[in-house]
Amino acid sequence: MGTANHEPQTTNKTLACVTTAKGTGAISSIQLAGPSAGAIIRKVFTPTGRREVDFDIGDISIGHIIDGPQVIDQVVVGCEGPDNFAINCHCNPIIVEMIMKLLKRYGAQPAGTPQMLAQQLASVDKPNAIAVEARLAQLEAVTLEGVKIIANQARAGLGKIAGQWLENINSLTVQDIRLQCKRIITDTKTANLIINGCKVVIAGPPNSGKSTLLNCLSGRDKAIVADTAGTTRDWVTGKCRTDRLLMELIDTAGLDENLRGTTKINEEAQKRAVKLLANCDLVLFVLDGSRKIVNEELKFKSGLLKGKRVLVVWNKLDLGQKADQSQLNLNFTASVSISAKSGYGIELLLKRIREILGVKDFSLNTPVCISQRQLELLTLICRTRTKTRAKELITELLSDKNYI
Repeated sequence: MGTANHEPQTTNKTLACVTTAKGTGAISSIQLAGPSAGAIIRKVFTPTGRREVDFDIGDISIGHIIDGPQVIDQVVVGCEGPDNFAINCHCNPIIVEMIMKLLKRYGAQPAGTPQMLAQQLASVDKPNAIAVEARLAQLEAVTLEGVKIIANQARAGLGKIAGQWLENINSLTVQDIRLQCKRIITDTKTANLIINGCKVVIAGPPNSGKSTLLNCLSGRDKAIVADTAGTTRDWVTGKCRTDRLLMELIDTAGLDENLRGTTKINEEAQKRAVKLLANCDLVLFVLDGSRKIVNEELKFKSGLLKGKRVLVVWNKLDLGQKADQSQLNLNFTASVSISAKSGYGIELLLKRIREILGVKDFSLNTPVCISQRQLELLTLICRTRTKTRAKELITELLSDKNYI
């Protein structure tokens, strides 16, 4: 009796496969591979700023999946090999289903992951480690811009610059390579905010309008709003998507030293607020602009904000401006005036956030680390003193030995 062959088989058909687990992440990935893949992409994808798309291997483009006059979603499309494409869209099951139906209508056959992998491996050269890690990391990104940063690393980002290091190792000095590594590590911190999202703590004195601001930015009433100081005694979270950023907004208990010893609940709320401040990417420090500044009240908060990126938000402009902003005795990065209640100044607030975090003009082609392995190796290169050791580490950076 013969034995069944359970190995995935390659096919001459064009396959489409959703490679993101259901219900996870903010981005879904759809793989399209086969002889008609390029023709299908040209029919359903319109790149931003261009009328036609002609992909070479390694090319990545942001645009829209369209069904006739209907725009289904903004996506990132990358050409990963001959007749091999990745479509990264927003992780909404309705959007994913609509795209899959559209691909099927143009001749793609829905397939499982094993069958798709067999098709892809048959059509592409053996990838290096950075290319493999890029494929995996794309599934965890929370923004389309983050997907593009990751996809760029295989050929145009870190993969390219590491290849250049090896190619020119005899003419480069160790110091040249170390300086470039340090720059990449620094840029990685900014890229991570785009790829993984950022944590923004909304802090400030009680009754300054923090909960109203959270509700305004997240687009829903998640926090209880009242005129009573200290209404929020724990933290409440919301999400806000702005250009290039997915922000987790955390509305903390009002920071007030007088509340620390009043009750156990207030004591714990103050401790948790302090801990959240220590672990965030940005602090929106909300002050009531309709009342005069009392710097004595801010002494307790000033020490907690030391070393943090702080955007002072002068709120309640709808009640009139009484605070003399020049008298504020607080170290901060920038300030903006708004009314969270009416929505005035919110767009400017979001622009200031992008500027402070360094993402506003960040190039999506910048070489960065997209895995802990890459970050650790570049850190070791920064410490090495010999060209021989640097070459060994760069070779390991590109090696595929952990993925074959």
